[in-house]
Amino acid sequence: MKAYNILSLFGVKMKAGSQRYDSPELVKWRPGDKFGDHEVKSVSFGGMGIVLFIGPPVSSNIAWAAKSFRDEFMQEESVIVSFWNEAQYWLELGRYRNIVYADHVFEIEGKPYIYLEYMDGGSLRKLINDRSTSIDKILDAAIQICCGMEYAWQNGKLIHRDLKPENILLNSRGEAKITDWGLSKVMDSIKIAPPAAFKNLKASLYKTRGGVALGTPPYMPPEQFEDARNTDRTADIYSFGIMLFEMLTGRLPFRAYDAEEFYYRHKNTKPPLLSSICKGLPEIVSACVQKSLEKDPKKRFASFEEIGDQLLKVRSDYSGAKRLKDLINDGTVVMSSRELTQHGFGLLHLRRDKEAIEYFNKAIQADPSNWEAYGYKSYCLGNIKLHEEAISSALQSLRINPRFAHAWANLGYSYSEMNQHEKALAAYEKAIRLNPQDVTHYNNICISLINAGQFDKAIQYAKKGLDIKPGYWRLWLNLSSALLKTNRHDESIDSAKHAISINPRCKGAYLILYEIYKKNGMTREASDCLKKASRIDSKYTT
Repeated sequence: MKAYNILSLFGVKMKAGSQRYDSPELVKWRPGDKFGDHEVKSVSFGGMGIVLFIGPPVSSNIAWAAKSFRDEFMQEESVIVSFWNEAQYWLELGRYRNIVYADHVFEIEGKPYIYLEYMDGGSLRKLINDRSTSIDKILDAAIQICCGMEYAWQNGKLIHRDLKPENILLNSRGEAKITDWGLSKVMDSIKIAPPAAFKNLKASLYKTRGGVALGTPPYMPPEQFEDARNTDRTADIYSFGIMLFEMLTGRLPFRAYDAEEFYYRHKNTKPPLLSSICKGLPEIVSACVQKSLEKDPKKRFASFEEIGDQLLKVRSDYSGAKRLKDLINDGTVVMSSRELTQHGFGLLHLRRDKEAIEYFNKAIQADPSNWEAYGYKSYCLGNIKLHEEAISSALQSLRINPRFAHAWANLGYSYSEMNQHEKALAAYEKAIRLNPQDVTHYNNICISLINAGQFDKAIQYAKKGLDIKPGYWRLWLNLSSALLKTNRHDESIDSAKHAISINPRCKGAYLILYEIYKKNGMTREASDCLKKASRIDSKYTT
């Protein structure tokens, strides 16, 4: 099965499988590497983003595309916060027929990845390049795009701002699905120079007010060049008009050499009449394109539902629908118990525990034997300090599957929070016996032992975990904390610096260093560490 590139949130443009090993991140992730429970099959890379095509684990037949930002942006708080927001917007769309499904978010080595359904049919570009594609097939794809866009608006008021053929993916059944949702929500807060390809563009063009290059010039309406952040949904309608023109003719309505010239064409040049290029094209279709490409946003269609209704007049036999709203309503896919669990899991990682619990409850209602849902629900209940309920949910998970290590770990956490340290340690040790390679269990028991005042034992477990995974910064942090409690300052400093070398935004490590340096009269060093902690979290003022 050939992997096809799913563009990243930040403009990945290389086909999956193409490798650029000059990037440190691509040296880190290569085909065959273990990625969580999956195996890396191929990597795409470009701009600010990275996409890994990952094969299914032993326990599943599902393949994913995992997307994130590149490692060098790990220190950019705006990138990290915006990525989590992007994941949230995408997850909230749920499962819909014409939107690439975002299943969950998961941290791998301290960095979040959003797991997306794998699309194996290429992009809309493939359809455009195949000039034997029938008008009916083109219109069917256009109607599906309208369904996806209208659904996203009705269920989240989402504006895409980067509609283009590469962001419309196809599956093996030929269904069109929209990817890269909410690009502007991520990019708005990232202050970087425009891409080199658009270096000739005037400073006032092709940027948000925050100074960020945003969008793809051949598909952008004129107002998006001028103020990308404040465009409305009619900007997407203009981009759709460009795509539909290209789908029908195989060419763009405007040709230019750089972004500035594209801006001029979009603002001042009338698009060619489709009737002069595509002989025999229904007038309704030609009129749809012309109205979508109006220079004045107020003269365009007000919604994708309006466009879809017009196109359905030509494709009246498409699913037997006469109105787009009928197709929109039919496009929602009922989520399985597994999908509801994974959706809750994604919300869990977004720290939206109460909403995650709602999804876990739905998953349990759909399948009362879903031990994972009970186990993860326990985690969320513990986070919101409902420890008795958390213990009950974890025990229910373990009654169904006594070998679910995460449920034992969640049980240990709630016992620890209720000062039942012996029970907590027993639960954590059970989790380790069941899954001795999962370093999060060593980290959990280390924290519990520190809270119980058993510092030497905490140090032992931290070192065992680091033998398994030396790059796990949280264990270095907690090892540093335990060493500090035993006044082993030099070792504590070394461990804190290890944590920072792996995660430069580890404020806890800076605070440990601050405390040690202050105790030892190293005023300048202590002040420097406090300043670094305050840059990460402003509540630590200098």
